[in-house]
Amino acid sequence: MHSPGYLLKKRKKLDETAIEAIVQDGLPFNHFQKSEMKNFLSVIKYGYQDPHRRTVRKRLGILYQQRRAFIKKKQLSSVLHISLRTEVWKSSNNEFFICLTCHFLISSYANESFILSFRRFDDKHTGQKFRSFINNELQKMNLRLKVSSIATDDDSDIKSATLGTAFGRRLSCVAHNLNLVVKNAL
Repeated sequence: MHSPGYLLKKRKKLDETAIEAIVQDGLPFNHFQKSEMKNFLSVIKYGYQDPHRRTVRKRLGILYQQRRAFIKKKQLSSVLHISLRTEVWKSSNNEFFICLTCHFLISSYANESFILSFRRFDDKHTGQKFRSFINNELQKMNLRLKVSSIATDDDSDIKSATLGTAFGRRLSCVAHNLNLVVKNAL
């Protein structure tokens, strides 16, 4: 029979592994709470219950802060130039979402990219909010002076947010434009 300390340690390890799967595989928070997944987990490990949603959220917040600190200190400190890309979309209930991605070359000239930030906005004064959001994220990561360019779609809000040279040269994303051409042709 195992001691309570051992069982708690084992449970923590299982929870950590489940949360890592959520992060690495892009799964929803409640993935392990679905009935068949619960059944599967109880078969492979008798008595195991999935991590509670609050546990997942708390742990994700901690992992997020650790990852940002690592990226800022280890990956971006030696980078001289970055390019940004924005993805903006609007939900059916008029909420805007923006994803800010950073691209750069590492010392071996391999391309690296990762999401700097993702955020939801309401639909009032969105261009101004996008501009502030991008500025704040760059400031937090000490990237303000490293930006060479930003690629966006041709939506008026993101275009107004990136006017001028504050984020380097603004480039229109070819993939977005091609998608619009195909949609309009159909």
